[in-house]
Amino acid sequence: MSGLQEPPTRDRPSRVLVRILILTLLVLAVGVVVWTSVTNQRIDLIEDVPAGEIELVDFTMVGSLRINVVTEPGGVVPVILLHERDVAGGVTLEDVAGGLGGRFHAVRLDLPGYGLSDRLPSEGPGHTVAFMAQVVSTVIEERFATPAVVAGVGLGGRVAAEVAVSRPDLVRGVVLVDVDFWEEDGWIDFVERLPLVGRAATFSFETGGRFAMDIWAPNCAEGGWCPGKDQIAARGITTTISGSTDSIRSFLRTQPSSLVPSDLAEIVAPVAYVWSRDGDVPFDSVERVKRELPDITVSEVDAWQAHLESPGAVVDAIDMVGR
Repeated sequence: MSGLQEPPTRDRPSRVLVRILILTLLVLAVGVVVWTSVTNQRIDLIEDVPAGEIELVDFTMVGSLRINVVTEPGGVVPVILLHERDVAGGVTLEDVAGGLGGRFHAVRLDLPGYGLSDRLPSEGPGHTVAFMAQVVSTVIEERFATPAVVAGVGLGGRVAAEVAVSRPDLVRGVVLVDVDFWEEDGWIDFVERLPLVGRAATFSFETGGRFAMDIWAPNCAEGGWCPGKDQIAARGITTTISGSTDSIRSFLRTQPSSLVPSDLAEIVAPVAYVWSRDGDVPFDSVERVKRELPDITVSEVDAWQAHLESPGAVVDAIDMVGR
C-alpha cells in the first residue's frame, strides 16, 4: 500500500505578482533594446549629409568651424540674434529679425552644432557657453565697427550674457528672452544623457524623431504658434546633417557649470529681460536675475515663447537697449 502524497502547494499570490512583474520588466527591456537599435540605424540613414557639403550664402570661420550667418538688411545699429537649444538654429528668430528694420542691422547666426553650422558630435569645450561666446565675439569683431546689441533666447541668452561679461567692449546692450540660468533638468534631459538609450532618445525628442516637431510647436493644434512651410523645410534640412543628434547629445552631457555664464553682476551694458508668462521659465528665476542686475528692465508677455508668439515684444526690448 503506497503512502499518501501531499497535495501540490499553490503559489502564493505574492509570488505570482513577482513573476508577472519580472516577466513585464523583461518584455520592456527587450522592447527598449529593439527600439534603441532600430532608432540608431534610422539616425545613420537620415543624418547622411556632411555639413561641409551644404552651400551657405554667408558664413564665418572660427578655427576649423564654419558658422552659418544670415544678415538682414537695415540700418547702422548692429544686432546679433542668438537662438535657443533647437536643431533648427536661427530660423526660429526670423520674425524678430524681420520686425527690426529701420536703424537696426540684424545678424542671425547658428551656434556651433545647430542650424547649418558645423556639428560637434564629440563632447568637449566647443559645447561650453564660453566657447560659444567666443564665436559670437568673432562675428561682431569681423562684421561691425561699433558695439552690438546681443539678444538671445534660452541658450542664446546665456551666450549673450557671457559675451557681455567677457567682451564688454563689443556689447551695446543685452536682451534676454526666457533665459533660466538656474534651470533644472527635466525627465527628457535625464533620459537623453543615459549611456544606452540616450542617443535614440535625443533623436526622438530633439532632431528628426517622431516627437521632435510636437515639442518644437506643442501648442499648434490648440491655436498657438505654428511654424511656416519655409521654417519646417529649413528645420528638415538641419536634421539631415551628419552628427546632428550626437552634437546635441554631447551638449547635454557637458558639465552644467560649463553652460552657465560668468558673474551676471559684471555686465555693464543695459539689459532687458522678456518673460513669457505661459512658458517654462519660473518667475523666481527672473527675480534672481533682477537681484543680480538691479537696473534690468523686465517685460512680461502673455505667451508661451515670446520670440515666436510676440516677436514685437522682443523688438521693443532691442530698441530700448540699443538707443
